[in-house]
Amino acid sequence: MRPHITALTVMLLSTTAVVAGTIEDFVGPVGLGFVLADEEEGVVEPGIAAVTGAPNNDDFVGNGFSPAGVLNCLRSSQPGSGCAEGPGTGNRYKTFLTGNGPLDLVFTTASSGGVTEYFNFAKTSNTTGARIESLQLVLGTGTGDGFVAMDPSDPSNAVLFDQLTALSGQAVDWPFLDGSGEGQSPLQRVWFPDGLFGNGGQEGDIGFFSTDRAGYIVSQNDDGTILTIYDLTNADHSALFGDMLLSRNMLPDGMFWDETVADTTDEDALIAWYDNRADGGNGAWVWGNMNANAVDAEPRLDALAAALGLADRSELSYVAGGEVPADVAALMESGELFEVLPIEDLSNLNMNFNLDVGDIQVGEFTIRVVPTFAPIVEAAGSPFQFAVAGSLDAANVPFLNADPAYLALVDEVMALPTEAERQLALESLGHSFLGAYGGVSYEFGSNALFALGSPLSGNADSEMVTSGAGRWMISETAEAFVALTGSGSDTERTLNSAGYSTSTSGVHAGVELSLADGWSVGFMLSGQNGEADIMANRGSIDATSFGATGFARYSGAFSGGTAHLQAAIGYQSLSFDSIRNIAFGGINQTALGSTDGQATFAGLEASWMMHSGNLAFGPMASVEYYDLRVDEYTETGAGIFNLTVGAQDSEMLVSRAGLSAEYSSITASGDALRFTGGIAYASRSGGDMMVSGGFAGSNLPAIMTPVDSVDAEWIDVGLGLHYSFTGNSGNMMDVGLEYQGSLFNDGYEEHRVGLSLRMSF
Repeated sequence: MRPHITALTVMLLSTTAVVAGTIEDFVGPVGLGFVLADEEEGVVEPGIAAVTGAPNNDDFVGNGFSPAGVLNCLRSSQPGSGCAEGPGTGNRYKTFLTGNGPLDLVFTTASSGGVTEYFNFAKTSNTTGARIESLQLVLGTGTGDGFVAMDPSDPSNAVLFDQLTALSGQAVDWPFLDGSGEGQSPLQRVWFPDGLFGNGGQEGDIGFFSTDRAGYIVSQNDDGTILTIYDLTNADHSALFGDMLLSRNMLPDGMFWDETVADTTDEDALIAWYDNRADGGNGAWVWGNMNANAVDAEPRLDALAAALGLADRSELSYVAGGEVPADVAALMESGELFEVLPIEDLSNLNMNFNLDVGDIQVGEFTIRVVPTFAPIVEAAGSPFQFAVAGSLDAANVPFLNADPAYLALVDEVMALPTEAERQLALESLGHSFLGAYGGVSYEFGSNALFALGSPLSGNADSEMVTSGAGRWMISETAEAFVALTGSGSDTERTLNSAGYSTSTSGVHAGVELSLADGWSVGFMLSGQNGEADIMANRGSIDATSFGATGFARYSGAFSGGTAHLQAAIGYQSLSFDSIRNIAFGGINQTALGSTDGQATFAGLEASWMMHSGNLAFGPMASVEYYDLRVDEYTETGAGIFNLTVGAQDSEMLVSRAGLSAEYSSITASGDALRFTGGIAYASRSGGDMMVSGGFAGSNLPAIMTPVDSVDAEWIDVGLGLHYSFTGNSGNMMDVGLEYQGSLFNDGYEEHRVGLSLRMSF
């Protein structure tokens, strides 16, 4: 039975007489998506414009339900454009869906004395990363969690649908909407742009993939508040691309030909596409329909052969749907008039629907666009799980020619008894702990800065000579130092990333040379080992680091106290070995990874110390910057579960502000003791990452893995004890033990210890 088809109508009634409404402005999009404003095409912000030529509500009865010549419309915001610009003039406003949630389009309204009907020139594109099974257009007010669907029983916000056949007195048969491939509703229809399926477009009078149009059935709910778009109707589309709307990340490549070189305004023509099933499953270029009939096709094929430098069209071996000969394909791939691009219109839908706008009490309304997906995608509980599920679900797309084992894997996930188990399975199938690479790299860099010490001075009244290094320096020439460091941290899980714990150990050695006027400079080498253990036995990362750090320090009298400054910059070469465990249902696999990375970091710290006897204290502040990079790699050892992981690039900023103090004394034997301490407010921030990857060796689309930044705040505490004495050789030596850690942390905890030895020479 064919669904009941009507025009989409928003009838908004006041509590008294019906007052007309007109759409004033498009406020903007809210949610998971955006509206394109492409100034190269003359479309300016905000991307959608309301054109009100003559407020009326004739339901297009007078022109046979055709949108031609309409006076009131929602269209792209091209200044000066009306509603009757004609096809191919950029009328359609373009919405892009970007995730597993709704997109709200908000419009303001005003009264005008009657109901006003608006024709929507709309297009939507699937950039979610997953196939879209159906769409709903829901009328309401508000956005996000504050969205409220229209309630027809509320006289101030009633929504009604006009019954077109009743209004027109005509019986309208639209068999296109029940899948026969003929006819169409001019007012309410959702279909692929002309040219790929059915006639029209630059490909000629016949569709590139099919002679029949491809579109979706459109129906409404009983109370007229929801328009549902479902059930793709074209069998040729289903055989090639499945029965859902593809996402941009799973499109086939097309071969586009600039056949009218002199005309720089026209679109290049699509002549072939890449089918992974061709050439026995190795993949090859395949011809599409070149034109409507052989008579019209021959001149075009002659021109194509000439553009490729072939003697005549017979060398093309052109047969619609047949493989392009390898030598011809090579000429295309290298030719200046040919370009390989994704066939974007396979992820686009043209949408026509009508809105009848009356008065609305709140002065605005919302069209909510809600995508629905395959069951495994709907099971996802986070953007990361959604990305993994979307890639797996693409195994249902015929032309990708994916290993059938991935379809079996989908069944294995969906067979798990609870939603929580299905979500954990999706997390283990992807890489849920990429953030741990940056976490352990940050610990390495932070340890190096910690090994340098803080620019604190001893008491000015003591007999000891000190430097801005915060370590006792008994000589005014130079000193060597070695430091052992160890650290541990815990990072809680975030929406998209698993939690993890890190532990590191390292040795650092360097020299520092005193200069005139309180300055010193130095150089330090570091070698460190570390690991990150991932929550719930998800896996682990082993890491090593070798690096160098240069630094400069200053200590001198300033404003009745002593000012201290330390600046450092360093570089580290990193290597990583990872283990990722995949375990759910009857699956138990281990994927191994190995890659390299680099880290650069810099730190600046300043303090001002006032003195009272043996005590020195005052304010301090510091800032640290980290740039962390991890190279791409491919896992081994887990068969179809192995992943490719793209390069990672993250930045991190750590800042502290607080108070520091130290107490120094001289023992009876002439040795020196120094106690240090500090407390500071600390914060760490960085940008989220999106890391490309996917199932290794498969034809499945990429998995764009979101990696959440670990932004944290805590109270930083530091304690230290230093003992300085004269060695047997007569050189002065200093042994230090220091601790730095976090209190009252939120989502992140760290602890760090260091043991150091310094010797003058």
